[in-house]
Amino acid sequence: MKKLLILFLIITLFAGCQKKEHTEDKTEVSHKAQTAQHLPQKKAKRFILRDLNGTTFTIEQSQEKFLFQPSKKLTLLFFFTSWCPSCKAQLIELKEIQKKFPGLAIIGILLNQPPDAKEFVRKFSIDFFVSTSYKTNNEVASHIYKYVKAPGNIPVPMMVLLKDGKYFVHYFGAVPYEIIASDIKRAKEK
Repeated sequence: MKKLLILFLIITLFAGCQKKEHTEDKTEVSHKAQTAQHLPQKKAKRFILRDLNGTTFTIEQSQEKFLFQPSKKLTLLFFFTSWCPSCKAQLIELKEIQKKFPGLAIIGILLNQPPDAKEFVRKFSIDFFVSTSYKTNNEVASHIYKYVKAPGNIPVPMMVLLKDGKYFVHYFGAVPYEIIASDIKRAKEK
């Protein structure tokens, strides 16, 4: 009899706790929904990037997606530094990716100012857009890092693949060619 009473109390305790948690979840969701209705609409963020030739590339984030000018169906944002060995290795992979997927826009966002940016671009034979607007580049990185919920420290290299301006996938650290190519194929098929 004593065992039955203990079993009954344990079941009642668990049942009561579960119901309470469920009620708290509903209250929290309801509160969040009410709070969201009263928040002002955020103004779109706009960043204008320039490369060594003075060519510009604009990134604007609306509430639903990113808008790029010039626009492409698939865009790969590549955040890197000139001193990072993994970033340099990734540059080689990205040159091959660009050859295989000519419709893909690769946008290099250089986060530090090398002593000679022109020499760096020439040395690695980079033939995609590389922004040398260092202050703006770091602002873009900070904005995108929050968007993909990156860890506290800025991870490099980092890549973000977007399809029609909408997030598709991101990578922290160097990524093998095969993985990037596979994800680009999946994005093209969707």
